[in-house]
Amino acid sequence: MQSTPIVVTRQLPNREQRHRLQQFWANKYRNLRQRPLKFLVDEYEPRGRYFDFVEADSWFRIRGIPHEVSRPPVDDPEWNEGVPDPSEPWIPFKRWMMDIARTWTRPWPRESDLNVNEDTVGDLYRHDCSRMNFFRVMRYRISKHKSYAYWTQFARKHQHTALTDPFEFLDGRTPSDDVPRPERAVLHRATQRQSLIFLTLIGLNNYGIEDETINNTGVEALRHFIRSPAVMEPWLEFRHDYLRHHPNMSNPVWNTLQPALAIPDIQNLRRRVYLAPNPDKHNWSLMDHAVRFIMVLYHRGRQMAEAREREGLDDVHCPWEFYFTSEVSATDMEDRHWFGFSLLMFLVSSWQYNRLHPHPEYERVLTPALYTEYEPHNWEWEQIDGDVGMLDLSPTSKWECGDRIKTKFDFGRAYCSGFIGSWEQGQFYEDESDTPIDDNGYRVPLKRSLIRSYDEFEES
Repeated sequence: MQSTPIVVTRQLPNREQRHRLQQFWANKYRNLRQRPLKFLVDEYEPRGRYFDFVEADSWFRIRGIPHEVSRPPVDDPEWNEGVPDPSEPWIPFKRWMMDIARTWTRPWPRESDLNVNEDTVGDLYRHDCSRMNFFRVMRYRISKHKSYAYWTQFARKHQHTALTDPFEFLDGRTPSDDVPRPERAVLHRATQRQSLIFLTLIGLNNYGIEDETINNTGVEALRHFIRSPAVMEPWLEFRHDYLRHHPNMSNPVWNTLQPALAIPDIQNLRRRVYLAPNPDKHNWSLMDHAVRFIMVLYHRGRQMAEAREREGLDDVHCPWEFYFTSEVSATDMEDRHWFGFSLLMFLVSSWQYNRLHPHPEYERVLTPALYTEYEPHNWEWEQIDGDVGMLDLSPTSKWECGDRIKTKFDFGRAYCSGFIGSWEQGQFYEDESDTPIDDNGYRVPLKRSLIRSYDEFEES
């Protein structure tokens, strides 16, 4: 019996989709910066959407930035240029930033509203414009959202690598012994796998170690911690209440989860709701279940750390415990709740992987990849980029301005240790604009160096 061959046909965009792509690429900042503003659109609730066809640009999608933004109808041929449906107009994101967001302004906050000491923090009100520009607000939101998205994908990508990569290039060779050693290769591959997992949970853990390629200090303590009630009980509850009903889930959205856990004003309310013995979970979302998992994990983890300190067990190295008492709020793994968020993603990924490739000890250890005898298998993970949410476009949300988000993560050390690629730092700082433009929406003049003759160069 002959099987029917499978024919894969690539679907090309239709005429309207090609037009939308052309508009998307044509509306660069450099083409829009001098565009005359014929209309001032009042503040409204814009909606964002992504291209839903093959030839779409993925740079925006994986960072949570929409390709197109909704705009109120305007009866003007020039303003409707390039809009397929003027009755329900959608325009490219960059055009929305230049034509609409740049026109929305509000007064800078008064000093009495901020309640700060000018002698301590300086004069906050000497800005380069008299009013706060929504373009400036959006640039700060973009910077924060890109950081949230980057670290979500950073953790998911390297956790997927740890689950599936056999690391065949590690064949047991050492600088002093250039002969493949199978028995040594097993240990080297397990160390690399564990180091990547630690990298996603707590960052670089190889300071003060002679061999910088080892990032798994405390791996035995982490295995014990994951098998302990501090992790096992909230994980089994999460699995029973949510995961078994949504087995193909992606991940909680970090840019929503982190601010919700960081707000100090509702700290007591969070404890009453999410640390209750039997809370009412009717209509709970993924975010609610994730918050409960993290809060129970941190509460019991802190109790374990205090008990270990009382008993004088200082010889047990648990490098993740500083998260339980930290007060740092950030978009990356410096944030105090990052360990709980990343551990939840790893537990979910391990559970999903185990459904395809069952491990006999899974129910006891939860994370077989942390053990030396682990055997990786191929896993075509459709959700590898994860859910990063969509950029907040609403003018009714809080208007905040600030410097571009940076990170303390040492990309150079991680690259030299063999954990990440050389391109990953560039991806973090990559900008959405290919034109130098200031935070108010105007092009930054290029500073060209003076041209000197060869004689003048020699004289200098």
